Amino acid sequence: MRAVCVGLTLAALASFGCKSKPEAPQKALQKESVPPASVPVVQTVSGDAECRGAANEKEPNVRWVADTSLSADLTYDGAADRVYWGTGGDTAFVVAIVECAEGKAGRMWMFPLRARAMYGTTDLEIALVNPAFGHGYFAENCLGAESTANCRQLGELNTRLEAAYQRGGRGLQIGIPDRDNVHVYWDSVADKFVTWRP
Repeated sequence: MRAVCVGLTLAALASFGCKSKPEAPQKALQKESVPPASVPVVQTVSGDAECRGAANEKEPNVRWVADTSLSADLTYDGAADRVYWGTGGDTAFVVAIVECAEGKAGRMWMFPLRARAMYGTTDLEIALVNPAFGHGYFAENCLGAESTANCRQLGELNTRLEAAYQRGGRGLQIGIPDRDNVHVYWDSVADKFVTWRP
């Protein structure tokens, strides 16, 4: 698990089948220990070359960060997925999530992000986190309204995400720590990645 420079905008994510969730409090997240982006770290993943190559083939104009990736079960199917990142020009940042079972590339999701427009920089961090919203979200947004359809649906989703976390599933937190972050989680019912901002 490593921190890296990444950028993104919700508009870019929305254009790739992702949608924003209502705001949730930062204190509800359980962030895993990850060094800051300024610390040079490398995660070598065995059997990674074909999956990295698939991302490069899909977006050949991206300058992908070499020999570094995140590896976690992001689609909650019990298999590790890979996260790669790179830059397109001096304003865009691209995040690729690749299913990579036994070193073979499967489904792939590409998120071209306009980091400079949203953050004023492309020097952002990625961390693996608990994908669930947490109880703090409900305390702030559903207190006294737990019976509304929206709160019931969010409660059911949060239960599924927490169960995925307990089985080893992770979400992504991308942005500037303690300032502005976007969270990405897998919605197994909709079969796609979804974003929300605390």
